[in-house]
Amino acid sequence: MHASLIGFAGHLRDNGIKVSQAELTDASRALSRLSLEKRSIFKDTLRATLIKRVRDIPLFDDLFALHFSSGSVSGLAETDHGQMNPEALRSTIGEILSRSDVTVSPVAEMLLTGRYGALVRVVTDLIQTMGIDRMETAPLRGRFFLNRMRRDLNMDGMRQEIGAALAEARGSGAGAPGEPAAVSEYVDRSFARMEDVLSSLVQREIDKSRYRALRRIDDRDITERDLFQLTDSEIRAMRPAVDRLARKLKDRLSVRLRHADLGRFDLKTTFRKNIGYGGPLPELRFRKKKPARPQVVALCDVSRSVRNFSRFMLLFLYTLKEVISKVRSFIFVGDLSEVTSLFQQYDVHEAVSLAAAGCGLRYPVGTDYGASLAQFAEEHLPAVNSKTTVIVLGDARTNRLPPRIEAMEAIAERARKVIWLNPESTATWALGDSVMHLYRPLCTDVAECGNLAQLTRVIEDHLGGRA
Repeated sequence: MHASLIGFAGHLRDNGIKVSQAELTDASRALSRLSLEKRSIFKDTLRATLIKRVRDIPLFDDLFALHFSSGSVSGLAETDHGQMNPEALRSTIGEILSRSDVTVSPVAEMLLTGRYGALVRVVTDLIQTMGIDRMETAPLRGRFFLNRMRRDLNMDGMRQEIGAALAEARGSGAGAPGEPAAVSEYVDRSFARMEDVLSSLVQREIDKSRYRALRRIDDRDITERDLFQLTDSEIRAMRPAVDRLARKLKDRLSVRLRHADLGRFDLKTTFRKNIGYGGPLPELRFRKKKPARPQVVALCDVSRSVRNFSRFMLLFLYTLKEVISKVRSFIFVGDLSEVTSLFQQYDVHEAVSLAAAGCGLRYPVGTDYGASLAQFAEEHLPAVNSKTTVIVLGDARTNRLPPRIEAMEAIAERARKVIWLNPESTATWALGDSVMHLYRPLCTDVAECGNLAQLTRVIEDHLGGRA
């Protein structure tokens, strides 16, 4: 257990969670004093002793599931079955193997005599020498490494060895009546469990490798990834890097605003004020202009096809709250709902997840841009004024429903700017049920926004003090 705990602490450190030697010692002491029959007690003990920040808990949960997944000693253990309990069966098999002239491999003997801890260590050591992280396709990796492991352990040969030893015992007439059948059944079940554990161990290592690969992705790689293809687990794994990207964007915009506060150097006024000094320019003059921090209203489609884009859009906007004077956010699919209050009640990541899941929507299926825009124009149009930048994020696919152009016109007339971000390629904007070509003339700017790099550029250009 101590070695496994050290390995787990190493995984936490590799993924950005600081674990000191003192905390590791505390965890070891706590585990030694508790009954760890339940997995939940074991997990809670480690989390209480090793995790210091609330924001690290989701990452801890992911790594715990990967490190302490199936393929353990408990996966090999056998419960009472039939007329003979496991202890009696293992004792009988031990006697058979000790009397047999057949040479049985140490791994088979470990399996059938209950030395599960030693067996798992042998299998784990074998996995570490196989280079699981060198192949790219997970299904192929699983089959390849599982077959290789079965071959390296000589699973088929072990079955033949045990079969020969049991046949020899039956031929000698050793054992009580009914015992050979019970032993044979126990052997079959043991090998079946062994196959399951091997499969689980290989899959666990593949999952760990994939997770580490996702965590190693740097900001540049992340910004170029197609958001259409991300799963929920990949989004969670990308969270730290996305946070870094959002903070960098906030810092760039903050610097731009500070420079705008200083104003531009006024050469003409400086010369006029310093003409009496005969050359030196001790008094520098600037044209002061107070930068306008924009107000933003975000309308985000959270239907399945574009949900990931809206998730990151909202994350960026609320990370940039220091450089934006006010943000109001709305989500829509078949109808529209304001989610601004979620970001006042919850952590930004939890609020984003609730919003992306369609919290507050009555009709979360069947995208209807026309109805949603009309609802916004009827119920929330006063939220838009001459200082407001309206950002619409969606693919403008209406399912052949009326686009309600007049609602978009009403929004555009009141807004300072209307920015439409479409995650689809521009080549598809007039194909099928897309009405992007109808909304486009009413927007100040439209942009293809299929990854975080494009999303970052649009936000920086339009919310960073540029025209």
